Amino acid sequence: MIRTRNYSLDNLTPIEITIQDEVNTKSTIIISNTSANKHLVIGNNDMTSTNYGIRVEHDAPPVAIELGKDDRLWALGEDNTVTCAIMIVER
Repeated sequence: MIRTRNYSLDNLTPIEITIQDEVNTKSTIIISNTSANKHLVIGNNDMTSTNYGIRVEHDAPPVAIELGKDDRLWALGEDNTVTCAIMIVER
């Protein structure tokens, strides 16, 4: 199954970008920063704008991450104008 979603992010509250539903398998998540001039960061649910996993540049190619069936991923924006698109491909 392939699922897609678009998110509007802020820089205060991490938003879970892994989709939770009845299908729960290993997957690949592809994250594209769709903002013109702002960055986004991804990591765990208690990350902050200065303590995060990786940064996804606004002008870089999409990032792909392999996830286990119970792995979760959150995102924050550089400010409240950051948007991203995700695609999850289940295996």
